[in-house]
Amino acid sequence: MSKAARRVLFALFLVGTGSYAVVHLRGPDGLADLRARHERIRALRKEVKEKNDENEKLKKNIEKLSKKDHLDQIQRQDGKVPPGTILFHVEEPKPEPAPAP
Repeated sequence: MSKAARRVLFALFLVGTGSYAVVHLRGPDGLADLRARHERIRALRKEVKEKNDENEKLKKNIEKLSKKDHLDQIQRQDGKVPPGTILFHVEEPKPEPAPAP
């Protein structure tokens, strides 16, 4: 094969490869779609972070509200416990497992 034919084939190869790349990068699954997917991923990550922060805040609020002193204060404010009354918290005993025979 002559040197000129090699150059022509190489040029055709470059043009074909370039055309293929341009068609696929501008197509429906090209760069625009890739950018849109990355934006969607960023938005979802931000939403997940916000939800995780909200969950942590709610967990702390649940822990705060489940303390017995706080429950006593709420019951007194709601009028369920008369003033001057002493509250006793009695917990149910846990059942003991039956001994193995």
